[in-house]
Amino acid sequence: MLFVAALQVVQAAGPGWLTPAGKPYAWMTNMTYNCDLNPLGDRSNITATQLTEWAFNEIDFEVQPVFRITRGSDMPTPVTTSNIRSYYGKKDGRTPIVYDSDGSITDLLLGADSKLHVAGFAAPDVVDAETGEIIEGISVMNGAILGKAPLLDVQTTLAHEFMHMVGCAHSQLNRELFNNGDPNDDRFIPLMYPFLRDRDGYSTPWPGLHFDDRLSLNYLYPKTNFFAGFGHATGRVYLDTAEFRGANVILRDTSNPSATSVAWPSGMATRNNAVWEAHMLPDGSYTCEIEQIDSLFIGGSRIGQFDPPPTGVTKEYYNGPPTGTGGGFGDESGDPFTDDSRAATQFTVTQGNTATNVNLKLQQQYIALSPASGTLSGRLFASAATLPDGQYVFRANFQTMTLTLNLAPEPGKTIDVYIRGGAPVGSTRAGFTHTYAFTNIATPQTLVLNKDSTPPVTGYDYYIALVARNDPPTAFTLSAATTEVTVGDPANARKPPQSQASCRAAPVDAGSAGTDIAPVLFLFGVFTVWRRSRRRCAVPAGR
Repeated sequence: MLFVAALQVVQAAGPGWLTPAGKPYAWMTNMTYNCDLNPLGDRSNITATQLTEWAFNEIDFEVQPVFRITRGSDMPTPVTTSNIRSYYGKKDGRTPIVYDSDGSITDLLLGADSKLHVAGFAAPDVVDAETGEIIEGISVMNGAILGKAPLLDVQTTLAHEFMHMVGCAHSQLNRELFNNGDPNDDRFIPLMYPFLRDRDGYSTPWPGLHFDDRLSLNYLYPKTNFFAGFGHATGRVYLDTAEFRGANVILRDTSNPSATSVAWPSGMATRNNAVWEAHMLPDGSYTCEIEQIDSLFIGGSRIGQFDPPPTGVTKEYYNGPPTGTGGGFGDESGDPFTDDSRAATQFTVTQGNTATNVNLKLQQQYIALSPASGTLSGRLFASAATLPDGQYVFRANFQTMTLTLNLAPEPGKTIDVYIRGGAPVGSTRAGFTHTYAFTNIATPQTLVLNKDSTPPVTGYDYYIALVARNDPPTAFTLSAATTEVTVGDPANARKPPQSQASCRAAPVDAGSAGTDIAPVLFLFGVFTVWRRSRRRCAVPAGR
């Protein structure tokens, strides 16, 4: 069943779009593209078509002989604002590469002033929603930006957008290298990174294919040796016992961590689970980590199905069974006081084999503490200069008269305790933002807050941050007790401490199931020019 894709703005390594049944969209026959007759801003039509051929050749070289990309006849007339709508949404055997010389087509399709910050956009145009076949595509290159841009930026934009046209999505990999002011490491940022330039003016990413980009293409257009010729790894991401979709999972070869690395958000290629995958891996020792998808990656810059990206993800490493095949979680507890987010278990990947069950548990940033929690044991893995990975949260009510904490640090170690009512303990240049502070605790201490404290205890959620002053990791034990006013008792008799029970984690955002793509709706993959003074592209509803 054929559907015409309505032009909207959207979009990690991997497939850019899924059918309602969860199949990735890809071309099933060879692709022929058709170049516009316009110049690309200040660049001539001859130069624009040569750059287009170069960019498609980069992709064609990687996917042949499974899938071939060739240039067909040019468009019959120059594409303008007056005729652009006659070329998309029409099954006419064409895949137009539009050179929007002055940016007016970009403004028409994406909204006023989009030409100021959108370098280009592309998407499938006619598809079969049952089989996932891409039959025709369309791309628009904005000459208002690319006509004057450095050649490297133009090459990057064209190759990036044509990757969208063949079904690839954006990728958040090596994000720490973007905006760092160092042009020498830009080659490690994948072509499918959503932004074109960093604040320092260096072009990022480079126009060539990164290892991560090659994985995306080969996943959609696998060669006969795709599985047998390489190593693979797979796993899932969990929050407590539930699968968590939309955490960015990164796999790195320890011998070359920036170059041989891939990113695959949990649930990227599915609609109902949190599986992540990594393929085409050379033999070696690997680490696995997870991170939050950047909140800026929405709309045309989104990562896969996750728009907006889910929250509640803190950076941490896999530290489960050494081979990833044990089936359990090992030290992957999700408890920040027992699972060191910096500890990484290396596992081996070999040709023709898959490292399975590399399963990660999200760190639960706020752990519920109450008299029912009993005596808890934990470790502090961060130094005093760093906000702790996790905090306890204690819920007091208006009947709470005293809150007592019994803290015992490891002999020879010292702990600071910061408590804040109503919000997590935060960090400032001057130190930690807190309501109460108890510092230099080197021996077992009983810390008491009551109605006479400054300020007095009241009906708050109290966040408790334990900070190691020296030589982490620092072990500790902690328990809590309260006395409360008995409601209705004229003598204001106080309740005894509550009974002991197991600790349970406070709720955290369980992640996003993503937005299903209706079979008649595709969103453009947009390449945005990063400028501090400009807003990102906002697409008018219904356009």
